[in-house]
Amino acid sequence: MRVKNKYTMTVGVVFPIVFFLVFAANGPLAWSVDGSWPRDYQFAPDSGIGPTAFGQRSLDVSSAGMSAGGVSPNASCFSSGSTTMNAIPSGPLANAAGVGQSLAATTPNMIGDTLNNGFGGMRFFGLGALAPIITPNGATIGISGGDRRFKIADDEHPIPIDRIFFDFNHFQYPVMDISGTRRNLDRYTFGLEKTFRDGLWSFGFRVPFASGYDATQSITPGAGLSATEFGDMSLVLKRILLQRERLAISAGLSTVFPSGPDFRISDATGVWVEVQNESVHLGPFVGLVLAPTDRLFFLAFGQIDFDTGGSTVLMRDALGTPGSLANQGTFYDQTRGFLDLSVGYRVYQNPYASILTAVTPMVELHYTSTLTNMDYVAGPLGAIGETATGGTGRRDILNITAGLHFQFGELTSMTFAGVAPLTNNLNREFDSELLVQFNRRF
Repeated sequence: MRVKNKYTMTVGVVFPIVFFLVFAANGPLAWSVDGSWPRDYQFAPDSGIGPTAFGQRSLDVSSAGMSAGGVSPNASCFSSGSTTMNAIPSGPLANAAGVGQSLAATTPNMIGDTLNNGFGGMRFFGLGALAPIITPNGATIGISGGDRRFKIADDEHPIPIDRIFFDFNHFQYPVMDISGTRRNLDRYTFGLEKTFRDGLWSFGFRVPFASGYDATQSITPGAGLSATEFGDMSLVLKRILLQRERLAISAGLSTVFPSGPDFRISDATGVWVEVQNESVHLGPFVGLVLAPTDRLFFLAFGQIDFDTGGSTVLMRDALGTPGSLANQGTFYDQTRGFLDLSVGYRVYQNPYASILTAVTPMVELHYTSTLTNMDYVAGPLGAIGETATGGTGRRDILNITAGLHFQFGELTSMTFAGVAPLTNNLNREFDSELLVQFNRRF
């Protein structure tokens, strides 16, 4: 009951704040009373407001604007003594959103870092008939093949964007099977993000696969313990709250659904232990992008991720008698907090190049902290939770990411990066990570 009360308090505090920020306003905070943008503000990304209401960004009144059959633009859209429209001020943030003078000067997405269910996460410690079989260090509870939770900093931008994307992540030794072998894990993620309501909102959808750890761990001698599994799908709702020429702030909510397989320990007689994949994870977040110069930019995210329903734990009796599988309780994942900061500098940009139009090195720091003690569920064949070894399960994880972002033309980009943990022991989820990200805007 103590754990449930903490989750109820989290929901009660976070939800009103997030839903007020995300849903309350009908227009952006930067919108003027008369419905027009102030001169120092941007249009919403990919909105279509500029072309619809104001025509081209730059228009010669004596030719294109006043040609026969043409429609003259509103004179208020022009700066005094100039024939150039000022409705869409140019700048690096406009380029990032795809509404500036050059799509090639795009601000990259944050790269990201984490697995969120690595060796320091949920583990099963064997008792009874499983005590001599399960590693004393505890086997990773590999729900969805060991890749369960989603973090907003992974290949995301604070500004809503129309895009399709594919991400590949290779993690070095993030999970441990029941024999005590630490295994590599590869994650493949296919995704789509689509803006709506004039580009102020976006809706994202991710479909992951994990390869390297079998969600069903067999205690039969010689059985394989690795497989490719379907992961937990996620949805991301994002909204711009404030947008200036060089600054944007957004907020949103990520939702992770239990679409992947349950975790099982089994043999030829059936299932001995089962942790059902039932949790729906909610992750309210805020994001920020700041571009103080045309080349230098900063990205930041803050997020809280919590389990709304828990996962049912089933076990046989202490002797492993077939047909004795019974409910032992519900295990709740720890609430986690994430703080992520990225800095990048365009060392090369040429929007007129035929192939490579920009190269941007990026460095990121990613901090993850558990905000609650790890839950604990015990049964005749084992226990789940850090208290099985006398600890609270609290962790503070710090990773550094370094990568290169390559822009090809106006719409296509690829990022290559590596991640190294800066903390040790159970405060690290893997030994290292390599990743590749592909994005195509539309």
